[in-house]
Amino acid sequence: MEQSLNILIVEDNPGDIVIIKELIRSSGISFISAHASTLKETMILCEKNEYDIILLDLGLPDSLGLNTLKQLHAKYDRAPLVVMTGLDDEDTALEALREGAQDYLVKNRLTADGIIRTIKYSIERKKINDLHKQYAQRFSILSAATAALNECEDIPSIFRIICANLRILLDNAGVFAIEFPDNEKVRFLGIEWLKPWYDKIYRITGVNLNSPVFSINQNIGKLHEIFVNKKLRRIEGGLYKAFAGMLEKKSCLDVERLLNINFIYSIGFHQHHIFYGGFMVFSKNPIGNDDRNVIETI
Repeated sequence: MEQSLNILIVEDNPGDIVIIKELIRSSGISFISAHASTLKETMILCEKNEYDIILLDLGLPDSLGLNTLKQLHAKYDRAPLVVMTGLDDEDTALEALREGAQDYLVKNRLTADGIIRTIKYSIERKKINDLHKQYAQRFSILSAATAALNECEDIPSIFRIICANLRILLDNAGVFAIEFPDNEKVRFLGIEWLKPWYDKIYRITGVNLNSPVFSINQNIGKLHEIFVNKKLRRIEGGLYKAFAGMLEKKSCLDVERLLNINFIYSIGFHQHHIFYGGFMVFSKNPIGNDDRNVIETI
């Protein structure tokens, strides 16, 4: 809690806002705050900003009761929600927790110790809940991928299944496979997600993804080297390095900007000492160790 917290206070009573901020300030924690007085204004702020916690009054000019919590939680669940109300109603409190609130505060019983304890515990509970969801999702993806791959015998189908599962795992990051059917050709698989950009990519690079099989008469060995067997590695140098210098450097930079690529990873697929190809991941964010382990396991 030493770091400054970014707190959104959703409250239409100016006097209550002053009291809440003063109680937090008197607790000694460092914080910055924003406030909204309607649900509509709250939604707009949440679309544009990231908050460590949201303190939510249930009675707003444009929304009343638990419907306020339900609507906000359905649209925005990245920050823990703490419900504030003037009613000391245990049934409402329990229903609020079932609908996604981390805690429930009664306004006329607020104290500095109570509000800071709620903020700390709510933030930690949200982190733990998110971790449980992530682990459950990873297990589900591993199970689904294993079941589907056990039914496959041809390499292109295997590649497509792996691409689909990795995109789910990495929150729809750009994933595709490069297969080497022989020493002169490559085939791109799992590139359907790129369809909105096919024309722009063609104009930038001259690569026509509508016909995803390409003849290569140079740098095929260097392209093989990009893919390390069963180990995920980050490719330093962006697309230009990822494709072994086969595309113009400026074209690569233009595609990176087009697709919002900050990180590129690769992993190879070998079986019975035969190299078939591998996968590339285009991501805005770095891949963490837990996701890396799932990728390598698949």
